[in-house]
Amino acid sequence: MRKAQASGGADYKGLVDAVKAKLIMQANETAANANIVKSKYYKYLESLCHANGINIATIKKDAKEATELEMYFGGLPVLVGLKYFTELRCLRIFGQDIKSLKPLSEVAATLDELWLCEGKLKDISGIESCILLRRLYLYENEIVDGKPLSKLVNLDTLWLMENQLMDLSFLSGMMYLTNLNLASNRLTDKGLKAVQRWPDKLEVVDLSGNDIINYQSIYPLSKCTMLRSVYFRHTAYKPCPLTNNDRYLWWMAYHFQNLESLDDDSVTDTTRAALTVTLKYLLSGGHKSPTHRSNISQYSHKN
Repeated sequence: MRKAQASGGADYKGLVDAVKAKLIMQANETAANANIVKSKYYKYLESLCHANGINIATIKKDAKEATELEMYFGGLPVLVGLKYFTELRCLRIFGQDIKSLKPLSEVAATLDELWLCEGKLKDISGIESCILLRRLYLYENEIVDGKPLSKLVNLDTLWLMENQLMDLSFLSGMMYLTNLNLASNRLTDKGLKAVQRWPDKLEVVDLSGNDIINYQSIYPLSKCTMLRSVYFRHTAYKPCPLTNNDRYLWWMAYHFQNLESLDDDSVTDTTRAALTVTLKYLLSGGHKSPTHRSNISQYSHKN
């Protein structure tokens, strides 16, 4: 009996030892994996510090004095170490494979200007925490959904050209926005009509390179009385289909009364008056006038 008990006790002890050994092995593997991850993040943080002349050994001290950070040409696939930069106001990141903006919450209390361009960013969730942003540049990415931007009501500059946006409803609450670039997205008349109210303070808007066909979709934009410059065609992008209409120039001059330039051509008072007279003539059944492809300056008097 005692031998049996001793044998059973030995078996139990052996089982316990085996379990302990397995747990220790798993813990070691977890620690090793954690060290690998930590090592990678350390490398990324080191690259960021090096690019900005900061000694990583004294980052806790030096980072507090940095108000701007920048990183170009790869080497930073994640936003790491931002918590150290407690006074950061401007962040410029170009040509990186950043996939998540959630770490921006660590600098949301101070960040005023953000450039995150020429990358592969698709999901901008997390940017809504940066409610103090005034200037935002996210061009040349792969952004499809702009809804998180609706929280950034203090923006005065927003550049989103060369993305995949189809819906602009996020613009409706941006009442301080003055400069908006949406060139070369996937915008259609439907996407423009989704804007319940265009920002009143808009001064410059670029919509070139989009599939905008119907004048009704851009008519609400004419209510922005501070609008001075509009682009529906640009040398860098394919022109919007609505610019192929022979009455494009006259329609724009008539409805956008305060424009100073259209597609990089100046619109003077004399030009506008001549175009308006021509439009009224056309609407009354007059003969077809020269197409919009002629330079707008032909309608200005030359001394």
